[in-house]
Amino acid sequence: MEFVDWVSCHVWGVLGIYWCHYPISICQTLYFSLQATLYLIANDSICRLFCVDRLPVPDNGFCYQYGCSATIVHYWLCAGLITTRQVIGKLSKTMSETTFQKVTQVEKVFSENLFASDFYQVKNWAFNFGEDKKTSVGYNDCLCFVYVRRGWFLFDLSKESYNMHTGHIVIDKPNYEYRLRPSAGMCTIFNFSNEFYAQFVEDLNLKTSFFFGNDNLLSLMLKSNPETDYLHHQIVSKGREAGRLEMDQLVLDLLQQIVSIVNNQSLEDDLNGSLRMNHIATIERAKDFIHQNFSMDISLYQIADHSCVSPFHFSRVFKKFTSFTPHQYLQNVRLKHGQVLLKSSSLPISDISCQAGFNSADYFATAFKQKYGASPSGYRKNPSFET
Repeated sequence: MEFVDWVSCHVWGVLGIYWCHYPISICQTLYFSLQATLYLIANDSICRLFCVDRLPVPDNGFCYQYGCSATIVHYWLCAGLITTRQVIGKLSKTMSETTFQKVTQVEKVFSENLFASDFYQVKNWAFNFGEDKKTSVGYNDCLCFVYVRRGWFLFDLSKESYNMHTGHIVIDKPNYEYRLRPSAGMCTIFNFSNEFYAQFVEDLNLKTSFFFGNDNLLSLMLKSNPETDYLHHQIVSKGREAGRLEMDQLVLDLLQQIVSIVNNQSLEDDLNGSLRMNHIATIERAKDFIHQNFSMDISLYQIADHSCVSPFHFSRVFKKFTSFTPHQYLQNVRLKHGQVLLKSSSLPISDISCQAGFNSADYFATAFKQKYGASPSGYRKNPSFET
């Protein structure tokens, strides 16, 4: 034991004896502490009791009058102090190691539950495996789809390798192992219960679908569209603030939109690697700007300027990534917002058209009918016109 520990333990012993045997003098107290003779028995017994290495040992001698009880008090206080210090030291080391492990994990993966319902869960997942040289193995036990928002999402499934970025969605069947390759980005993960998945396939008659009806296809990568991007943005922005019924409807609408893509439009990636690498951030910034400002009269120059490219170049790159011109994308986002308000609110159609970013209710009504096959008032009465 270090000298400081020895001294501190004796100080506690002296104070304990003085307190327990008051009104003896300080000189008697010091004498009892230093001349205690029962240290051999007490030391051995207390060391075994408290599982400590060794207690400070007083000098040989025999304490009279209060000596026996003084020695016991002295050793009990010493043992308690040493044991406490050892326990605190071990706890501090354990907590330090645990904290370090948590910080290390947070630096690589950030997972946040945005919303949980009876049949699904929405997670915000940010990751950075860019410096790792090894792949990470995971297991998917439910139907899920991953909506890439930032950076890259690279993974291997069976013999297929997927390189995903913004504008990509991957839908996965349950019960398979996958490998995440070194990458960094952010995505939203939607997990659905197996009971819901079985009922979902049955209700929509998807057993004959080329994807859902094929046991050999475990995963499928798709291209998002303005409608899916809009719904996804609403889900992420509302998060925990949304009511359960509201969020359930948004998630189901998004799932239905994705199933429509699965059945009608598989991803055909005609972008070369150089274009993807140089302009992923451009498209991410452009989509964020559109979703935050679609109710305003924004121009091509404003979107391009926010995305840090020239208007002409931006228009070409945006269509390459999304298959829509910026105007078509903005128009579809506005119409989708109008459709949601018609179903979920009692606002006048003129107010809805204004909130959706249209200059007039007539223009909104014309565009809405072209898109959904019904006028806004007709859709509100019978909201069964879906694309």
